[in-house]
Amino acid sequence: MAEKIKQVVVPRKRNTQAKKLEIPKIDWDKVRFYGRMTMLVGMAIGCLVAVVFLYNQVASLPAFQLHNIEVSGNSRISSAEVEKAIKQNLSGTLITTSLKSLQEQLQSFVWIKRAQVTRILP
Repeated sequence: MAEKIKQVVVPRKRNTQAKKLEIPKIDWDKVRFYGRMTMLVGMAIGCLVAVVFLYNQVASLPAFQLHNIEVSGNSRISSAEVEKAIKQNLSGTLITTSLKSLQEQLQSFVWIKRAQVTRILP
């Protein structure tokens, strides 16, 4: 006859010792160093933004608006035509206007051999 095998279930032993969580130590010197570096980079970016803002504010002052265009040495093209061509393509103020682009624009005229564009600040 077949014998019946009895299975005995025994509960596992519990680990009675609590596991300790290991908290890493904080290296406060590194924290201070990276904090200072972050602050310096932030200040540098802030100063750069302030300089760009101030430049734009100063460049757009009414004192730097283009008031007078003088044309000299012209014999085959009228001063009015030259002034009209300059004013059509003029962008910005006295400080922000590109003199090289104005000079190239003037030299594109058939009757202008050489153009010299200068900036006279107030």
